[in-house]
Amino acid sequence: MKKTTVVITTGALAVLTYYLYSKYHNNKTESSTTFVPSTIIKSKSVLILGDGNLSYSLATVKLIRNVYWKQTTDLLISTYDTLDELHERYPNDPIDEIISELNKGVSGINVTIAQKVDATQLTTSLNTVRSNNTKMNIPLQFDLILFNFPHWGGRGYIQRNRKLLKNFFRSVQESNILAPQGEIHLALKQGQGGTPIDMDLKASGNTWKTLEAAAASGFILADVSSFTVPNGYYCSGRRGNFTFLILFVVVAKQ
Repeated sequence: MKKTTVVITTGALAVLTYYLYSKYHNNKTESSTTFVPSTIIKSKSVLILGDGNLSYSLATVKLIRNVYWKQTTDLLISTYDTLDELHERYPNDPIDEIISELNKGVSGINVTIAQKVDATQLTTSLNTVRSNNTKMNIPLQFDLILFNFPHWGGRGYIQRNRKLLKNFFRSVQESNILAPQGEIHLALKQGQGGTPIDMDLKASGNTWKTLEAAAASGFILADVSSFTVPNGYYCSGRRGNFTFLILFVVVAKQ
């Protein structure tokens, strides 16, 4: 019974997503009571997950008062790897220089850098971060959670990537770290998401089934737009065009 409910719900979400997208882009002047996600600028507490070589966080911090989060007071930057693993994984990247720059922080913003944060085990990971940073005021909830281009590693492994996303959304839901009206920004390569509005929409069996993973934990797709690359952000892993930024927002449990 539970499995059937998830399938029906997911199908409904897919139809609703396409409807909302078409309605918004074909008739922007029409008034609507549909929930509209807040802009990044309004986010006071921000969590960045799995930031690989940390270039995204560095680019963001440099722009934070100009383009990005003008009201942000708390920024938690995290990597899945330890510091030693970062050096090994990105031997040509200036990891130490980036961390040093990030540690300088931004005036008026509490910036914390944490290694070994598992996006699929957020309760345990963030409790460890708080115990290791007792002097830092790390929020219990975040207005915005960013997860850019999550990947199991290597090519293929589509089932593992699906499981990664499913466990990520479940972890966010179980840890209760997303604030009311908060947003999850998940960046994926074109065709991976399996949304109704991927320009290069693949057969469902060849996608990561992101809608299903989100719906299983009570999240709904709110919008899809081009991924904005901040100046200074570069990819050290598998090359490819930045194509879509998929935004998920939590929905109330019945």
